[in-house]
Amino acid sequence: MWVRPVAWCDGPYSRVLMGAEFLPGMRPEKKDVAACGARCDHRRMVYTIRQTRREDWQLLRDLRLAALKDPVAPVAFFEPYDEALALTRGDWERRASGRARVTFIGETESGVWGGMVGAFVRDDHVWVVGVYMRPEHRGTGLAEALMRAAIDWAGGRETRLRVHENNQRAARFYASLGFRPTGGAETDPRDPALKAYELAFAPHAPGPATTPGEKAEA
Repeated sequence: MWVRPVAWCDGPYSRVLMGAEFLPGMRPEKKDVAACGARCDHRRMVYTIRQTRREDWQLLRDLRLAALKDPVAPVAFFEPYDEALALTRGDWERRASGRARVTFIGETESGVWGGMVGAFVRDDHVWVVGVYMRPEHRGTGLAEALMRAAIDWAGGRETRLRVHENNQRAARFYASLGFRPTGGAETDPRDPALKAYELAFAPHAPGPATTPGEKAEA
């Protein structure tokens, strides 16, 4: 668990604090949150990035159901809303406990969960799933902080995920982190004509990342 401060603004000096990390209990100094100086009218958000615990089941359920109700859900998640809604408390407790997969969440100082990223191990790869940020927490740097947490949790193993062909915003985001197409794809169960492309992040891999259908510039 760690605390990550994020400062952002609408100008060219936005997100100047990306990558700054603080140990639990620490907070950014005044000089850090004012890093943009007089050039920007920025805000500050501090998130605690941590894994969920069994007792978090209700908050995890609320966030997952919000994700499946979000307008982006058709190109972000394969799990139907009605199936998730029908899960029992025991089901959510097992999800929150990290028994089958871990879930990283970004929690504000007031206890609000701004987003989450899931991860599990399969065939010596770490798979990232269930990436979701509440609309009001998008563009704050939380998504990158959570993805970095999942990549760190992978412990040097290759990290993989799938992104829907109609979710180019997400594809560009993953490419910016260093994820590259593997050539693999999975059919959208709701529309066999559409696919979710497989991307992989290999630690210390050389070269620029590209999104599916794009070519790297020379």
